[in-house]
Amino acid sequence: METKQTFMSSITKKLMAILLLLIGSNYLYAQNSVVFGEKFVIKADFIKKDSILVINYKNLMPFSQLVWANDFCITAIISPSDVSGSYLASPITQEIYLVNKTLQPNKTSNSFFLRNDSTELDLYNYKILDTRSEMEVRLKVNNDQLYKLIVNKKLILKGMMSFIDFTNIELLASEDKEKGKKLSELLANYTQKKNPSNTLAPILLKNIIWQFSRKANVVNVNGLPSGIAQEGNLEKEKLVHSNEKHKDKLILFSYEELYRFSNRQVFNVEIGLK
Repeated sequence: METKQTFMSSITKKLMAILLLLIGSNYLYAQNSVVFGEKFVIKADFIKKDSILVINYKNLMPFSQLVWANDFCITAIISPSDVSGSYLASPITQEIYLVNKTLQPNKTSNSFFLRNDSTELDLYNYKILDTRSEMEVRLKVNNDQLYKLIVNKKLILKGMMSFIDFTNIELLASEDKEKGKKLSELLANYTQKKNPSNTLAPILLKNIIWQFSRKANVVNVNGLPSGIAQEGNLEKEKLVHSNEKHKDKLILFSYEELYRFSNRQVFNVEIGLK
């Protein structure tokens, strides 16, 4: 019973944090108009010899950013039925989609899932990207059909990335009347001492289960066709985790505090061949 109550408490806190973001939508829209100005440069190249897709995220902003790097939503969308009916409700996300160039899928869903844990609060699950520094993510494409589609330039890379301005985090810590000094010291150690966040080795994502080109099932409403059913299976169990492991955690802030400063950038890039 205690475990169930703790689980529900976590869900409630996260839903409340998301609700607060929606209530402050006027602020968010203004913020996103700046964020969507491509504050990161995202590039993608496919290494044919190794069958590896290399995605590079470069920070162009004048301040350090925390970039989510713990888990990734990854899928191929080759037909309309490959779009998922579920999406990650959290504002902290890393999404990578290999999309058929003939499609223009919209991310519309009627269901969602949450991580249901505290991974978003652990600062070690983010990478610290200083100005002009880069994060590299490598995807092993272990699927012959997908390999051919990439090599024949039939696919484009779409996605969304989350990042948090580290200056805002430092300001938030300094304004805490009770723990300000301690929080500032912990953040200084976080940036200066070697840890998973400031070690920028390539992140290798492998053992990805690729499923695509699903059979198109027409949805009928009142006897009339209204579109193709979303048969994709993007859900919590399908998140791909990084190869990095760390025992320690660094949790200094609440969901509400981190979500308040979270930003997103949508990207849409061609895949180069090497």
